[in-house]
Amino acid sequence: MGETLTGTWGSVRRLLERAADEWGLSYRQIAVLTAIPFVLPLVTIIAAIAHRPTFDVLTGEDQIGEWLQVAAWIGALLLAFVVLAHLIRSKSRLLAVLYGVLVFAMIFIVGEEISWGQRIIGFGTPESLAEVNRQGEVNFHNVNGVQTVFSWGMFMVGAYGTLAPIWALRKWGEYEAWPQFTRALVPHWILIPYFLLMFVWRFYRNLFEPIESLYVGISEFGEITELILALAFLAFIWHQRTALHQRPLQTE
Repeated sequence: MGETLTGTWGSVRRLLERAADEWGLSYRQIAVLTAIPFVLPLVTIIAAIAHRPTFDVLTGEDQIGEWLQVAAWIGALLLAFVVLAHLIRSKSRLLAVLYGVLVFAMIFIVGEEISWGQRIIGFGTPESLAEVNRQGEVNFHNVNGVQTVFSWGMFMVGAYGTLAPIWALRKWGEYEAWPQFTRALVPHWILIPYFLLMFVWRFYRNLFEPIESLYVGISEFGEITELILALAFLAFIWHQRTALHQRPLQTE
């Protein structure tokens, strides 16, 4: 048993060391990056069971989890602008178009998360929008009917971030063997747990109703899955920025 555990830990350590080289990070930094999508949900679940006020601070409206999510999306957006400018200068036209779409998508996400400035400035919600918005705010993702589209969109993002790296690993093996174009569009395999959480969570929430007594807690836990997804994009685009400066893409 001891030998099995030692061998397993040795294999995990080698994988992390390889990932650290691929990211240009230290072993400790890559270990932290790997642990985040496991530790955050675990802490949140423990807080929900043992200390409800802490859970509310992590998952409630306008609380730390939500504002960390906004900060992560803004960070990812700024880095995406840097990557997009690099792609335009290097005449990587297709990637530039795809990253341009990503930039606009993240602008929309940031706008939605802060209700297009309403949460900062404090202006009122037009009556016509307040009547159809689940939270009475100036955003689209809480509008009745539209919310379902956004929920399945998040499911698709989680599915892509989970399955695309697995496909690339099966096709080319180690990350360094992936074509440059693939590495520019497919998250590194170490980010799979970040996307997997959203993939599984959205599958469950889109198709099943939680137990009534747990409905509020389960619904609020969604803020943590969204935070982890935002951190996944921040990490992915930071990695792209670093990689593009180290190894410029060939022009198309």
